[in-house]
Amino acid sequence: MLGAGRVTCGEFSSSLPVPAFTNILALEPLGTNAILALDLPLVFSMIDRLLGGTGQGAGRLRELTDIELS
Repeated sequence: MLGAGRVTCGEFSSSLPVPAFTNILALEPLGTNAILALDLPLVFSMIDRLLGGTGQGAGRLRELTDIELS
């Protein structure tokens, strides 16, 4: 039985925006893993800001390249 605040993997994955940046993080002090999921426009804005831009991002979504998919 799932406790309060827990969902199944299927419920979580179906609630993600498409496309989304998804990554698995190792939480060493706890000895477990966590999933980080961010909306892709937010990720593009963060990258733009880190590279010295205004943080406006791409402005429109496009198909991901092979490099981005890997």
